[in-house]
Amino acid sequence: MRRQVIRVLALVLAGMVGTAVPAGSAQAADRATHYVTHDLTPQPWEEYPGICVPAKEISLAKNRYDWGVWFAGSQWGAKEIDLDADTYYWGLCIEPRDGDYLILTSLDPKRPGAPTAHFKAPAGMADGPIRPVTWGSFLDPR
Repeated sequence: MRRQVIRVLALVLAGMVGTAVPAGSAQAADRATHYVTHDLTPQPWEEYPGICVPAKEISLAKNRYDWGVWFAGSQWGAKEIDLDADTYYWGLCIEPRDGDYLILTSLDPKRPGAPTAHFKAPAGMADGPIRPVTWGSFLDPR
């Protein structure tokens, strides 16, 4: 009887090893990001030049998404958006605004005649020297 229990346990464990998935891997794979890093000043003046980066091409499934802005290690706003299955050009810009920043992002479908979606959110950083800051936009399927 003891050998039979050990064999069953060994078979169960062998099956588990073959199907193990690291914790959180599905969520991490689902989030789409368009992040960049630039040297930014904590308090930009209005004449400070904005930055636009090349659009990123992304294929998305028809779904509802949380679409948000990321700046200096934190989320700075998000909204729900329903998107059709399509390939999109994901635009990304940052502009100075009242001593802080305004991040602007867009999703422009390749499909002719489909409307472009826009989202913007303010963001800021603690005082200090000019330093590298990672900023951008993300999409999380709901």
